[in-house]
Amino acid sequence: MSHSIGQNWIENQLDDMIRPFVKEKMEMIMREEMEQYFEVEHPEQTYQKNGYYNRNLDTKYGRISDLQVPRDRENHF
Repeated sequence: MSHSIGQNWIENQLDDMIRPFVKEKMEMIMREEMEQYFEVEHPEQTYQKNGYYNRNLDTKYGRISDLQVPRDRENHF
């Protein structure tokens, strides 16, 4: 007995696999941008990390929930 796998099912599976990868890379890029901002572009400003805040991001792969956006104490970045 042969069952065909629907195109939508395959696309959904791929999206489910890609979303965590995109989330990880976006968080890494934002952390690196923040470090670059303080260490290279504005070394005169005080650099005190203040954790993260969460945001949702809609992408062509679906919604990425709880994306951690870095922040600093004085909101320079």
